[in-house]
Amino acid sequence: MPEPLESLSATGWYEALMDAGRVLADHAGALDEMDGHGVGSDLAATLSGALAAVEGTGDLASVSASLTEGARQAANGTAGRRLASVLEGMGESLRNADAVDAERFALALEAAAELLASSHDGRRPGRFAAVVSEAADAALSACDSGASLPDAVLASATAGIEELERGPESDPVLAERGTVDPAGAGLLLILDSLASVVCGEPLP
Repeated sequence: MPEPLESLSATGWYEALMDAGRVLADHAGALDEMDGHGVGSDLAATLSGALAAVEGTGDLASVSASLTEGARQAANGTAGRRLASVLEGMGESLRNADAVDAERFALALEAAAELLASSHDGRRPGRFAAVVSEAADAALSACDSGASLPDAVLASATAGIEELERGPESDPVLAERGTVDPAGAGLLLILDSLASVVCGEPLP
């Protein structure tokens, strides 16, 4: 079994997102069925388009810029545009980094959460923006305690799941459907995939 990773190079970051993209594509149909509006397909197409825009891996600055541009062009709906915002926010934080370590990952998630907050109205419990915000806060808290990259990513995924599960408890639309927010669930698939990569565990 692979050893846990303390950091990801630009190539490692790209390959980890490639793994996440495959997992997201595998689950797109199930996410679509949650609300009947193609959220899973939109997320999968957005991440696929972002990854396809990366020509060679280069450094984190070039990878991040390509991911952002590719995601913007590939996003078709609200979920895709929000995922594009996440990639843009993370890219802004990572563009001056040499590698993605625990602190950089946490700061990147924080930048994504801040960009979402400024770009979209409101932050409903259990929904996409709330999941990103809670995941970022958890990663930052883990870093304050000296966490490694695997610990920080796991903390973000755990907090994201907890926030996602609040949705049906407080959102009448989700309660009526009997599901969590599909966009938030898609984001959690990405975080879970990243956690698997850095922890050396099988993909979800």
